[in-house]
Amino acid sequence: MEAVSRTAATLDQVARAAGVSRATASRVFSGNPRVSEEARRAVESAATRLGYVPNSAARSLAAGRSESVGVVVPEPGSGYFLVRGRFALARFYWAMARGRAVGWFKAK
Repeated sequence: MEAVSRTAATLDQVARAAGVSRATASRVFSGNPRVSEEARRAVESAATRLGYVPNSAARSLAAGRSESVGVVVPEPGSGYFLVRGRFALARFYWAMARGRAVGWFKAK
């Protein structure tokens, strides 16, 4: 029986298992078209075998943006919320529909 790793696979491990460079494996996950089909298939296969899941926090740090939306609102029953809240709520649903991380906070 094969031992199952308790830690998440890294991009380096995926690249090594696929027989490609770390840069090539990274290009596969970022959707870069400058990767051969053979390399793309090898990386995707290795990622599936190893259970690799891209780390969104690491990607956010590297890209310098998180693609997250935070909304801070006063008391939901206040007039301010009712007038301005439609825009905030629309942005909230827009972000959720696009798979963005969303935080909704009540101001004190």
